[in-house]
Amino acid sequence: MIKGILLDIDNTLYNYNLAHQAGLNAVFSFIDKIFKKEDFIKAFETARNQIHNELKNTASSHNRILYFQRTLELLKYDDILMVKKLYDIYWDNFLENIKLFDGVTEFLEKNDKKICFFTDLTADIQYRKLEKTGLFKYSSYIVTSEEAGVEKPNKKMFNLALRKLELSADEVCIIGDSWERDIVGALELNIKPYWKTTEKSEDERVSVFNDFRELIGKI
Repeated sequence: MIKGILLDIDNTLYNYNLAHQAGLNAVFSFIDKIFKKEDFIKAFETARNQIHNELKNTASSHNRILYFQRTLELLKYDDILMVKKLYDIYWDNFLENIKLFDGVTEFLEKNDKKICFFTDLTADIQYRKLEKTGLFKYSSYIVTSEEAGVEKPNKKMFNLALRKLELSADEVCIIGDSWERDIVGALELNIKPYWKTTEKSEDERVSVFNDFRELIGKI
């Protein structure tokens, strides 16, 4: 019997790509009079790839302040205060453009299971997303990859969430959008997965949905 839900945040509860692009566009507008846009974008992409490779499988690999710091270093721009400025512009505009997917609030309002927000990335930013969207009221539990020291689908992260909920693997399900991080990780621990996607699953253990209202009464 399902008593708890591991609930992914990014691209599961809202459209990450739209918010991300809004953040980047605000940064590009701000730096337009300082750098050539194409030079900045090229340096930013290089910086992001370098940080990902150097810090892979850790929450720090997603830290935008490190991306912007490396970008300015690559561009030989030595005003370190600009790093924080770009970071704030990005996240302020990102957060302003978060919009929950249809059905999310309705599902959560009708849910009677214990929920643990279950997410990669740094804790501070994920807390800010939950605060901005008003989702904190639906759960007292969160596990981030920063806290766990590893990223999904590492079992350590799943087990940390189970300990917080005080439930076993067969008493929880996971709701997520990433096949590799959410679904595969859950299957390895025999956790029931609900995959948010428009695709079809070839694994009969995986339930597929695209609108959270489809899950009302099923979990």
